[in-house]
Amino acid sequence: MALLGGGAVELVPRTAPPPEDARNAASLDTTLLAEPGAGGARNNPAAAAASRIEGQAAPGESVSRPSAAPAAVPEAQAAPTAAVPRTLEVRPGDTLLGLLSRNGIASDDAQSAIAALSAVWHPRDLRVGQKLAVFAQSDRLHSIRVAMAPGRDVVVARNDTGGFVAEDQERPIAWVPSIGTGTIRTSLSEAGNEAGVPIAVLSEMIRAFSYDVDFQREVRPGDAFTILYERIFDEYGHPAAAGQLVYAEMVLSGSHLRLYRFAPAGGEPGYYTAFGENIRKPLLRTPIDGARLTSGFGMRFHPILGYSRMHRGVDFGAPMGTPVFAAGDGVVVRAGPASGYGNYIEIEHNREYATAYGHLSGYAQGLRVGEHVRQGQVIGYVGMTGLATGPHLHYEVHYQGVQIDPLSVKMPALTRLAGKDMKAFEGVMHAIDRQLQELRPDLVARADCSGGRC
Repeated sequence: MALLGGGAVELVPRTAPPPEDARNAASLDTTLLAEPGAGGARNNPAAAAASRIEGQAAPGESVSRPSAAPAAVPEAQAAPTAAVPRTLEVRPGDTLLGLLSRNGIASDDAQSAIAALSAVWHPRDLRVGQKLAVFAQSDRLHSIRVAMAPGRDVVVARNDTGGFVAEDQERPIAWVPSIGTGTIRTSLSEAGNEAGVPIAVLSEMIRAFSYDVDFQREVRPGDAFTILYERIFDEYGHPAAAGQLVYAEMVLSGSHLRLYRFAPAGGEPGYYTAFGENIRKPLLRTPIDGARLTSGFGMRFHPILGYSRMHRGVDFGAPMGTPVFAAGDGVVVRAGPASGYGNYIEIEHNREYATAYGHLSGYAQGLRVGEHVRQGQVIGYVGMTGLATGPHLHYEVHYQGVQIDPLSVKMPALTRLAGKDMKAFEGVMHAIDRQLQELRPDLVARADCSGGRC
């Protein structure tokens, strides 16, 4: 990064995402933010960067537009100028051959291009919604560019011998830190949308906090959030994707919960409290996203049987087919029909804890008894098999063979940082705090308390 005249910040594009263990927030602080300066854009580098990207000058700076042309296929593979560009979007049920044929590409060209593509990318990995830039002259194909991820395309193009060759191509991209804040009026999702926070980032925040927060019962109107996350821009300044969640804070009934993203040496990135405790717990509080609690643990009147009996779990209402996740790492000890439970899965996590999932419409492909599963892995889908009046997940936690209330289970953190990792984390945490103040100088000073409630 360099300072331009008038205090402008020049974004230096990276040609590929940095390694995950190097992408702690400290790297954002040093590569994307100018040192704090006086007034205007200098105190809000993200705003200055965003203004520049949109082609508008922030106060006290000038606009600098990239002049590069779109990344081109190597000269030997360049499409003739008469070729017409088209953008094709993958629809449910599409194959690459079918998509090209439906859009008038000659079958022999399509098959040759697909064969060449297979050397660098398998066309079976085509995703619904994925976009392809196709250059063709009449029905004769010249090239296909498939956007794989921000900063990476796969390109197949006709060469000077008439055949097709394929290659991976990297494109310059830039990570820009962004902040989103909001106050909840009706729902967290609505507040996040009003704050302009991408749904993927908001979902990541919810997943991170879901170890400690019951989003059904503990989030109320008037509660607030602050999120620091990455936005990824391509070489032309166009938004390419939302990057990682870097920091999240929730204020629930006056209590503050804060999480910082950090990757310890040789470990996977995760979210940590200010005391260096990994937010991850042995069990998720809710093994399903976006569901509503419809029935709690305890005695209740059974809507089908017509009398009161003990309800030894909790029910989450959700649309048919909603994915159900393994609440923790473990081994599948049962997967199949189980009387009133309908389609049922039981996972043993350790000598003390097991979890069970009932009324499923089906199981994840390949799931079987004896399989080891990871926390958050999809194991099945919401249904209404067995004794059920509508689609929902029946979820149980077993402690030493006895069902207990899943919503009352308190689990310790799996890991806590120490030594060099803790020292490195403190540096990352302070860098994130500086970013928050630079991006939002109006943020008030915060109490010095842990990532737990204070």
